[in-house]
Amino acid sequence: MKTSVAVLAEKLGNNCSVWRSSTGYALTLEGIRLWGDQLGEARHDALWVCDPDDAEQLARAGASVAVACGEDENADALADRLFAKSGETAEILVAHTKSANELANRLMDVKEALDAWDAALTEEIIARKPLQNILEIAVKQLANPVAVFDETSGLMSYAGEVSGDYQETIWGVVLDKGRAPVGYYTAEERTQISANIANSAVPTIIRPKRSPLHENLSLCINEDGQVLGMLAQVDLLAPFDSAQISLAMHVRDRLGEMFRTTIAGQHHRSPIGHTLRLLIQGDTVEERIVRYQLERKSWHINDRYCLAVMPLPDNSDSPYSNPYRAEIMLAYPGSIVIDQDRYLVILIHLDQSQPTASREEFIEMLRHRDSQDIPCGVSDEFEFLHARSAWRQARIAVREGNGNGRKGVSTYDDVFFSDFLHQMEQTTPLDVPLHPMALRIAQSERGDEVLSCIFAYVMNGCNVSRAARALYMHRNTLEYRMTSIQQRWSLDMNSMDEDELLRFALSCRLLMQQSLER
Repeated sequence: MKTSVAVLAEKLGNNCSVWRSSTGYALTLEGIRLWGDQLGEARHDALWVCDPDDAEQLARAGASVAVACGEDENADALADRLFAKSGETAEILVAHTKSANELANRLMDVKEALDAWDAALTEEIIARKPLQNILEIAVKQLANPVAVFDETSGLMSYAGEVSGDYQETIWGVVLDKGRAPVGYYTAEERTQISANIANSAVPTIIRPKRSPLHENLSLCINEDGQVLGMLAQVDLLAPFDSAQISLAMHVRDRLGEMFRTTIAGQHHRSPIGHTLRLLIQGDTVEERIVRYQLERKSWHINDRYCLAVMPLPDNSDSPYSNPYRAEIMLAYPGSIVIDQDRYLVILIHLDQSQPTASREEFIEMLRHRDSQDIPCGVSDEFEFLHARSAWRQARIAVREGNGNGRKGVSTYDDVFFSDFLHQMEQTTPLDVPLHPMALRIAQSERGDEVLSCIFAYVMNGCNVSRAARALYMHRNTLEYRMTSIQQRWSLDMNSMDEDELLRFALSCRLLMQQSLER
């Protein structure tokens, strides 16, 4: 594992060693080497152990140096002098030991112990052990307690014994309620904190608002700029030193590997994507978690959203492979893209303040894709917690449309009646809920023609002129037909109340659809 000179100095003991570094807690050193003239050029990823006679030469070359000095020498002064000789770019460690050989052996023992710890940590991650198991190993080197807040689930795991008065702090909620305090920081506070930790290589000390003396060392676990989790070290009694920060960064990087490859057994590129997957699977999701995740993008539960799906074929060389998914994300910036049950799923936030961010605009963008031969289905608008219904609508649209929608895009509006009819047929015979007059007309000669006239007439407010335009028919022709229909069937639609008239019109439409499907 890579480590820092700060960690090595701490393990030797502060009473016998001092260190100087231009990078502080950065993880730069991969090994310990005893310097000798026969070794030639000094590698910059190793800490070279030497006597004071060779130290200045190595420091001038910019190499990291560990110097063995006698008990009577001033270690601080020597470290300062060598650091200055390096142009303040090298890693300098000065320790009181008998010889360079002894110092090298001690440092190699420290490095070996750290490597063994890292190997155990890595083994647990490769084995996909629970986060709690991994933290139990991590805590052996980190200050207690250590916690990971999983942004995808809103839960916190921790290891180590919490000592001191933790009440009225972030730990009071974690320990008493067994979960992370979602909403502990307001959206405005989170934005301010996020701005401070934009550089994932630099940790941030966060002082919880309920107890200024209680410090939280926070490090982002992220992928492509998306925060997947937060590693936190909480110390109720003492501030963090550079060695602990360095080790915490190493654990953060190791946990990042786990978060990128498996969260709840699957790969999730974003917390919202993970929550979307849970919703469309029908799993229970706490509303407070959803609200928290959406607010990170300045979205809200009651905003309007739209869902589009595209089927994924079996062959990996298809346009639905990873490059194509990346293309989708570039084509629809700000969208959430996941795959579910062999579908590519695109979630779009419809910003009502932006006229171009509408469902109609999104559909037009889909219709101008390069690969218009790829079928696509689009749901109605929905609120976020209703994602499961939208997921079903979009799948029905792509299945029923079968690529025959305009430029390969079918909307649920297009297939609503056929789907509604199918659902009714699955639950009860059509002659039960449909209007009896519509059933009689459907069974007559040229019944479909009569039904279409009635449906257009009712849906256009019983206005003959508008209905005729909808049917591409002359007004006089439709007026004649409507008079004939009313006389033949003794049908007085003007005497029907609104509910009966709507049932009648809907029955006509469903019977027309049923006739088309025969």
